[in-house]
Amino acid sequence: MVQVYQRVIAGSVGSTPLLVASVRATRGGHRWTGEVRNPGFDELAVTTQLFAIVQGGYVPLRPMAQSGEVPEILAPGPGPLPPPAARMELNKRVQWPDPVVTTVDQALANGQAETIVQNAVRLIDRGELPKARILLQLLIERRPTTDAAYVELARVAMKSNWSPQGRREAEALIRSALQISPNSANAKILLGYVLAHEGRFKEAEPLFVQVAPSNPPNLYLWANWGEMLVMQNKKDAAIAKYREAVIRPPTRDTYDRARQDAFTNLLQLLEERQDLAGMESMYRQRAAEYPDADCFGPDYARFLVLQRSDPEGAAAALRVSPAPECAADRTREVQGLVHYVNWSRSTDTARVELLLRARAFLPAGPRLFYALASNDRTAAIAQQLIANGDALDAQDFRGYDALGYALTAGEVAVTRRLLRLGAKPLAAIGPERMPAALIPVLSGDLESIRVLQRAGVDYAKLSFKGMTAIDHARNIGDKKLLLLLNQKAGAV
Repeated sequence: MVQVYQRVIAGSVGSTPLLVASVRATRGGHRWTGEVRNPGFDELAVTTQLFAIVQGGYVPLRPMAQSGEVPEILAPGPGPLPPPAARMELNKRVQWPDPVVTTVDQALANGQAETIVQNAVRLIDRGELPKARILLQLLIERRPTTDAAYVELARVAMKSNWSPQGRREAEALIRSALQISPNSANAKILLGYVLAHEGRFKEAEPLFVQVAPSNPPNLYLWANWGEMLVMQNKKDAAIAKYREAVIRPPTRDTYDRARQDAFTNLLQLLEERQDLAGMESMYRQRAAEYPDADCFGPDYARFLVLQRSDPEGAAAALRVSPAPECAADRTREVQGLVHYVNWSRSTDTARVELLLRARAFLPAGPRLFYALASNDRTAAIAQQLIANGDALDAQDFRGYDALGYALTAGEVAVTRRLLRLGAKPLAAIGPERMPAALIPVLSGDLESIRVLQRAGVDYAKLSFKGMTAIDHARNIGDKKLLLLLNQKAGAV
């Protein structure tokens, strides 16, 4: 049902009245209302106007013959209408065009199939996978030789179902793309990624090798190659590949995600090596190149204050790269840590004021002690706070203490430092009040279990809700875990 209401006569253009009319329609059980100018009281004009209203006013409208003006949508969207001064009804079913079909057909008519693929890429990057799939499948239906559509549809398959089945589906789609375009760099890069995650390294690496000489704009070549090498424990070679990604300038498009992933993975590998100089260089570069994105500036500042004991540099990094999109509590945490480090070094009357500032930004509690236990220098600050009366075993609103967070994250070195500071591995934590020492048992973290055993935890005696840790290992059939738990405390 389409109903058109004359609302206002606003003037005239020549001898033709300039009308403002209200329109109401029912579509899919929803009522749509809006205002249009110069609708022209004929069925075609009303249908054209109404289609624009239902689509939110984004469809180009043709000028009305009566006035030569382009009709204007004043207020599209659902809402009540005032009593009409006049009414016109069109009791005729309107065949609404599908906007996706229209978009694809118009792009293909203009020779712009790549625009459709780019729109799909944006949808995938935003996580709108069903919309991207519909767009790509429609493009393939209209033009089955568009190889890039198969590549992006493979990404949708993997992101929708990260399992062997999803990867098999992705592989088939990528091979379809290569059948159309055997030299497609993007198809080879993604196929290498899929094969690597299937453990088929001997098939994956030649694909990366083939593409590398062309130096493609797709930086996933280097990020995926580095990831595959890490899977094979070839970490030196992986570092070299990740560096290939980050030495290239930011692309500011979908491939920039690969570059940012390379930074993250490279930092992890450098941290394993305790290469603080290399880490500082990477943190500094990433913060400088992405000053307004994510938390790269605060992350760099956090590294400086905790790993470099450089509160002045950390404060300067926050000023240069404030990262407005970053969670405010992460920035406040770094500001608090800067004040705690300065407090630990102060011997004059400013010491009390520095501690007050520090606690205003980051109160004593699990987050503070977990951060300070990240290295031996800042662990000494935690010791000063404990001597000053702050409780290491304080719990937050989730019921976790610093040790609970360290065990959950699998931070073995942090766990060791917290235990030396006096953390209690048998403390009940979390909503279920489970002993903290059971966390690595449930996650299968053998190294953390060994650390706790050396600290005196006897897993043969540790139970929760009537089940011991050894019972759990026996029930899940984990022989390595069972063997380790049966060892006596302190004997590991």
